[in-house]
Amino acid sequence: MIELGREIGFGLKSGAILLLSGDLGTGKTTFVRGVARGLGIKEEVTSPSFVIEKTYTSPEGLVLRHFDLYRLGTDIGIIRETLKEAFADKIGIVIIEWGDEIENILPEETQRWRLTHTEDGNREVEKQ
Repeated sequence: MIELGREIGFGLKSGAILLLSGDLGTGKTTFVRGVARGLGIKEEVTSPSFVIEKTYTSPEGLVLRHFDLYRLGTDIGIIRETLKEAFADKIGIVIIEWGDEIENILPEETQRWRLTHTEDGNREVEKQ
């Protein structure tokens, strides 16, 4: 999962938005760790489940905004405006875990990735 994320991170440009969906334990945060490595971010990437958002900066100054909306469920409340601002910013990269409830505010260019468990106990990533 980290290697795939790293490969994707190498190719991301400022303004990219990624929506990650999948069950618990499918590797969404691990995928984000890989993207961060691909962007050159050395800082340890951890799940923002309890704080909703964590921000990391690459050596070139590219900002990665990592959101985890799991704890919000269907009530995204004031985070809606923060997300809209992040989408409009275009100077960084936004990655959202558990964002199915915000489909109606996602820009058209959002990349959607689905992570799943396979029957043999591995994980699979599919761009939708």
